[in-house]
Amino acid sequence: MGGGLACGFRLEGERESELDLVLYFGRNVGTPIRTLFQSLFESFLDRPNLKVLRFDPVVCSKRHPLNRAVLRERAAASQPFAFCPDCGEKLALPKADQPIQLTRQQQADVDEQRRGADQRSRFEQVLFRLKTYVVDRDLPRPECFISYAWGQEEYERWAERLANDLLKADVNVILDRWENARIGMSVPRFVERAQKADYVIVIGTPLYRRKYDNKEPMRGFVVAAEGDIIGKRMIGTEARKQTVLPLLLEGDEESAFPPLLHGRTYGDFRSPDAYFISALELILSLYEIPRAVADDLRGLLRGESRTV
Repeated sequence: MGGGLACGFRLEGERESELDLVLYFGRNVGTPIRTLFQSLFESFLDRPNLKVLRFDPVVCSKRHPLNRAVLRERAAASQPFAFCPDCGEKLALPKADQPIQLTRQQQADVDEQRRGADQRSRFEQVLFRLKTYVVDRDLPRPECFISYAWGQEEYERWAERLANDLLKADVNVILDRWENARIGMSVPRFVERAQKADYVIVIGTPLYRRKYDNKEPMRGFVVAAEGDIIGKRMIGTEARKQTVLPLLLEGDEESAFPPLLHGRTYGDFRSPDAYFISALELILSLYEIPRAVADDLRGLLRGESRTV
């Protein structure tokens, strides 16, 4: 992304080596987002024996940029000013060691995103350990069909996020937007494959319940077909019923799921903080991982040092 703010950092380690890192933002990225991302980036660099200096970009009144190398040299010499190389204008230089001042809400957002990034990192490690275990024991890859509500971008993004995390665990995933691109929008072929899946994951939201009840014309056939897939499993044996995994994303059971699924919520994803542990529990169930191994993986996700 070019044309935006550039910030240089000097990292000094034990050997006094230096590394320049430059952040670029698109022209349409507002100041609050820039500040939030920059502060989050700097927080990741906060390590022992590491000195970070921030050099904000400097331009003269005629919009001539001052070279970052000049900024570093003047800062090292404790000089508070420099001259524009194009027009000679004297420029006051910002201090290179001042932390970004965040509002309380911005700091809370940075802390939340950092926690999320740390959790994501541990989650990826857990998936790697899990895949190693699965490959070593030649466990079969389960196949899951994900049923969710179209029409609200937030839900669609969440469904795709979950689908991608399942793929990272080597679970075969049937997701409409992926399958339609693959098979040329052939709804019957998509439904046929969904019927054969080992599991049906239902992402429960009030919008899902409304679409299920109303059978909206634009997607009536697909909604009805998905309902049939779920219904046939739910009137079968108990083992067949257990292949339907309702995940509650918003609302409650009655407002988010069709009546057949009431009282059978498998996972509660309403709290963003619980996403990774809930996703792990789902994956462990799909592979039917033994309890001892599952406990080790849960411990690794919590940050405990364990070996699977």
